Amino acid sequence: MPFIMVTVLIDMLAIGLIIPVLPALVGQFSGSQADQAFWYGVVAFAFGLASFFASPILGALSDQYGRRPVLLLGFFGLGLNFFATAMATALWMLLVARVIGGAMQANAAVANAYVADITAPEQRARRFGMLGAMQGLGFIVGPVMGGLLGSIHLQLPFFAAGALTLINLLYGYYVLPESLPADQRKPFHWRAANPLNALRALAQLKTVAPLVGVVAFSGLAQFVLYTCWVLYTTFKFGWGPQENGWSLAAVGVVSVTVQGFLMGHMLRRFAPQRLAIIGLVSSTLAYALWGAATQG
Repeated sequence: MPFIMVTVLIDMLAIGLIIPVLPALVGQFSGSQADQAFWYGVVAFAFGLASFFASPILGALSDQYGRRPVLLLGFFGLGLNFFATAMATALWMLLVARVIGGAMQANAAVANAYVADITAPEQRARRFGMLGAMQGLGFIVGPVMGGLLGSIHLQLPFFAAGALTLINLLYGYYVLPESLPADQRKPFHWRAANPLNALRALAQLKTVAPLVGVVAFSGLAQFVLYTCWVLYTTFKFGWGPQENGWSLAAVGVVSVTVQGFLMGHMLRRFAPQRLAIIGLVSSTLAYALWGAATQG
């Protein structure tokens, strides 16, 4: 478990590094704020679309060949994406680099499968929580580092992220053991690698369909926030990479505090349904207040 936790931490550090500076990098290839917002949306969409289609493919490949080689392939592709993004001289180059990055970032799903391989069913909730804590820690430290480095030079966070990913590649190659025994592997089938099959399977979960809808819409709202946050604060308040990095780190600190320390105490006082409603109401108020803010 310590091996995969370090792997995920470095991975999330690398991702977090570029969040405060990627919109500004897109802005170098656009002529107005409207163009910058549009093309940043296109870049973000390309990343997400590539991840959507690549996740089940990498998952199915890891079922056949093991988790370790697929994770290493993901780290290599992600590092290539960061260096290519830093050296992009045109918008199309940036788009191609982000498509590669989105496809290879799908190795986060393989990391979850790795934890499932090495963990007894009764311990999985706790260990997935530990993995989530590592992801949260990466999103605390990463944006701060990205903001500080981006205030020095806009391309510097991408080179730092690429270097971290290559360190992860070497760490995985020399330290990370394989988690899936050969006798438990399954041959690759395109049916298992089709993301639409996962959506069909979700549609058949009639008893938990409302919960799936809640998770989907709250997740959508959260990703909309992360996508437009840097553009919003830059256009409205004149923030730079450093201010954006610290603001994103503040969200990460509170998130880790709530999920890692307060959640257990709150579940002893409130039913899960009531706690979910409290969380959704607080999120709704937060979104409204962010939109209404008049000062940074």
